[in-house]
Amino acid sequence: MFIFLWTGRSKYKAAEAIAGVLALEKTLESHQSIVRELEHQLISNSVNDITTFNLQLNDACARCAKVAETHVRRRAGLGISESADLQKLKKNVYLQVRMNAHALKI
Repeated sequence: MFIFLWTGRSKYKAAEAIAGVLALEKTLESHQSIVRELEHQLISNSVNDITTFNLQLNDACARCAKVAETHVRRRAGLGISESADLQKLKKNVYLQVRMNAHALKI
């Protein structure tokens, strides 16, 4: 009789899920800043072509909404231990600098 122990890589999957949530948070912040910049341009009346600007703003808002939806879904998919690990990692300054650099690269 053989007993098969599944030694899957669940700890790696958890780490990937946490990294994905952190990356999504930084990406969401980046998209939100783009939307704010576009809205500021509109408020300051520095828009040359309103049609093109409207397309850019709609596209930026759509991307922001899509990333936000994905973020909520992935965050809800984390377990209790992964949520605790996520909170610990959010306080890590080194990781924050790396994630900011990664978000800028995207």
